[in-house]
Amino acid sequence: SQVGIGSGNGSDTQDPTFVGDHDIWRLPQVDDHDADPLDRYAAAHRPVFEAAPPGQPISPNLAGRTAAAFALAAQVDSRSNTVKAQYEYTEAVSLYAMAATKNPPDPLVTADPYGFYPESVWHDDMELGGAEIALAALALRHDPKPYLADAAKWAKAYIANDTGDTFNLYDVSALAHTDLAFAIQLT
Repeated sequence: SQVGIGSGNGSDTQDPTFVGDHDIWRLPQVDDHDADPLDRYAAAHRPVFEAAPPGQPISPNLAGRTAAAFALAAQVDSRSNTVKAQYEYTEAVSLYAMAATKNPPDPLVTADPYGFYPESVWHDDMELGGAEIALAALALRHDPKPYLADAAKWAKAYIANDTGDTFNLYDVSALAHTDLAFAIQLT
């Protein structure tokens, strides 16, 4: 899913009704207390857009990155709140399993409009998701091997097939490779 709107309709109309994240500069914490009903509403009260119909596969770039975020939370929370960490781990695993890796959408689902983040590679996102889930599995004393193997498969596919732009908002392969190597060392 996408949270937020890239830009509002300020440049499209004489009388704009809303602004988006790319239209205004502010600290993120300001959004929590912004009461302006029109001008900044879409930035302060970010809408959520569906990534896919319920129960259907999700674009692998979104599935991998979102799974990685939940797995990172599980790693952090494993030190102080194992119940919460287990929940986050379960969510990461569930999202990761929903990735449309056999038939990814073309173009990949990124943002609306697509032109803001026209991502073209996804193996790096799945590698990152697998590596972070493996690290979370280690932290929670689960078996990391299936996710290590999966992350290694996606790393190999990235190296063989993708011509991304390493380490920018479209390509997280540098992070993925680093954490995969770290997870392998820990096992």
